[in-house]
Amino acid sequence: MTMWKISQYDLTSSFATKHSITTVLKIIGTNISICVANIYAPHRVVERIKLLQSITKLLDSIHLTSKIVVGDFNMVINLREKKGGIRKLDKDSKAFHSTIEGLSLIDIPTNNGIFTWNNRRGERGKLLPILIDSLF
Repeated sequence: MTMWKISQYDLTSSFATKHSITTVLKIIGTNISICVANIYAPHRVVERIKLLQSITKLLDSIHLTSKIVVGDFNMVINLREKKGGIRKLDKDSKAFHSTIEGLSLIDIPTNNGIFTWNNRRGERGKLLPILIDSLF
C-alpha cells in the first residue's frame, strides 16, 4: 500500500523483514498516526504461522489505534474464500483468524467479488485482504 500524496504524511518509522514492510505515518497538521503493514507471506504453512506471530508482536508494540494490514497472505480464513483445489483449511487458517481477532482487525470486502486470484486451473481464492482496525 502506498500513500500517494506524500506531502500529507511524515514517515515516523519503518521496519522491514523478509516478508513485511511496516511504516508509521503521521498525517501532517494533525495528531493522527497510522501504522501500515504490507505483507508478502511465504508459501510454507509453518513459516506463515511464524510470520503471523511476528506481525502480532510488532503491531502490539507500536501502540497505535489506527492500523492497516494489507498484502498477499497466501492463506484464507474460511473455505468461502477458496474455490477449487483441495477443499480443506491449512493450520495457518486458524492462526490467521486468531491474529485478525487478536489485533481487532476487520476484513474489508472487495467490491468486485470475493476472489482476488485465479491460477487458470479452476482454483480461485482471496489472498489480498485489506485489514483495518475497528477504530479506523
